[in-house]
Amino acid sequence: MWAGAFLFSLVCLYQMAVAQANMNHGVYTATIEPIASATTNRNSGVIGSVVVFDAGDGVTVGYGGFVEGLQANLEATTCTATNGCGVHIHSGTSCFNSTTQGGHYFESPVTDDPWMEERYSSDETGFALFSSVTVIGTSNLEGRAFV
Repeated sequence: MWAGAFLFSLVCLYQMAVAQANMNHGVYTATIEPIASATTNRNSGVIGSVVVFDAGDGVTVGYGGFVEGLQANLEATTCTATNGCGVHIHSGTSCFNSTTQGGHYFESPVTDDPWMEERYSSDETGFALFSSVTVIGTSNLEGRAFV
């Protein structure tokens, strides 16, 4: 079975789209769809959904969702792979490859990558629920890749 970090790195939200917005808050939704590995051309089979919301303060976002088809029994607290077992909004606007996905998305006044601590755990079937609130800056979330 593939390592969980590798599995999730092959999953990408196809650009987040605005579901609803008002003067102070934006709500973005997207479907998590599997993409093929660049080295094996093998589809990860991981699927899911996520909702991201702008808290309205200019720096905070909340998000939550689910994924299925992950490696079973992964623990967020013991995952040691760099960027493994993580969920992140990326700076890119395409899920085609790691270059178009870009790095983790955050903007001023944030200077340290807040996504390094965002992780998931999976159950015995490879299902994971995730949710968090984090400070990343929120001026330009629409269309970002979520990996």
